[in-house]
Amino acid sequence: MTEPTQLTPAMSKALALHQPQGELPIGYDRGTPEQLEAYRLLNIVRTSLNDDDWPKKVYAFHSLYRVDVGEQGRIQRLSARRQVLRQRLRDEENKETNDALLAGDLVEQIDGCLDLIYVAIGELIELGMTPELINRGMQEVHASNMTKTDENGQPIFDEGGKVLKGDNYVRADLCLALGIDNSPKV
Repeated sequence: MTEPTQLTPAMSKALALHQPQGELPIGYDRGTPEQLEAYRLLNIVRTSLNDDDWPKKVYAFHSLYRVDVGEQGRIQRLSARRQVLRQRLRDEENKETNDALLAGDLVEQIDGCLDLIYVAIGELIELGMTPELINRGMQEVHASNMTKTDENGQPIFDEGGKVLKGDNYVRADLCLALGIDNSPKV
C-alpha cells in the first residue's frame, strides 16, 4: 500500500468549507461574542482535520453540528431520547459493516469499522467525556486487555480465535481511571 500523496476530495472540501472569513481577531480582544465563537469553532474544526487524536476529531464534529457534548468532564447518563438515537446509530453502522463483510467489499467494511469507532466516540463525548478522558479510558481498557494471558504469559484462544481471559487478567477499573461514581441514583 502506498501513502496518499494528495488531498482526498473529502479533505479538500472540508478545508474549503472551513476557511477563515475576514480578519481573525488578534488575541480574541475584538469582535462580537458571536464572531469570537465562530472563530473558536472554526479553529476546532480546522485543527481537527489534521489531528491524529480521534476523540478531538469527533468533538469537532459535535461542536460544528451542535450535537450534545454533555457537560464536559462530568460523566452522566443519556436521556431516554438520546439513548434511542445512540442505539439506532450503532445498529445502522454495525449492519453496514456486516453487509460489507458478507458482500466481500473491503473498502465498505473498512468504512463501516471506522464509522463504528466514530459513533462510539461520539457517544462517549455525549456522556460528558472529554477527549482526554476518552484517551485515559482507552489506556485503561488497553492495559486490561494486555493482561489476558495464562500463567506462562501466553495467549489463550477459543475455537473461533477469540482471545480469552487467562489467569493474569485484571479487569479495567474505569471508575478509578476516570473518577466515575457508578453507584445507582436514588
